[in-house]
Amino acid sequence: MRRILPAFVLLLAITGSGPATAKAKKPSVPEAFEIAHTVFVEARDAHDITDISLDPDDRRAILDVQDGIQDWGRYALSRSRRDADLILVVYKGRVVRDQPNSGAPGSLRPPVGHSPIQDPSDASQSGTNTSSPDGLTQEKDQLWVYTIQSDGKL
Repeated sequence: MRRILPAFVLLLAITGSGPATAKAKKPSVPEAFEIAHTVFVEARDAHDITDISLDPDDRRAILDVQDGIQDWGRYALSRSRRDADLILVVYKGRVVRDQPNSGAPGSLRPPVGHSPIQDPSDASQSGTNTSSPDGLTQEKDQLWVYTIQSDGKL
């Protein structure tokens, strides 16, 4: 039994270290993320941090995303939308009372006419709101990522 234990420990160490030394497969991301260097962060409906009509919750969300980008160090923040490689559009979720003419709950969508960069196989991107029987809708925090076209449009 004493001779088998060291051999077993050695065998376990050899087989356990195999996967650790194998190269991890790099996840595939859209090319826009690979070639981008600068990012501009704004709220939904093209409100940037300098807009005085910006909702305080959305302003805080912009600041939080900007802080995260700076901490990460992968991208530099751009001072203008037109000079950025990627545009991050943020929305801070909130609880709202359902209005009869406001559309169905869960109808919150990105700005009209824009298609964010997304993975169509990611089911987590569907369904943005949850309703309760008391007529309140809990909107979720959201983040859309866009590139800007040569004509300045998202």
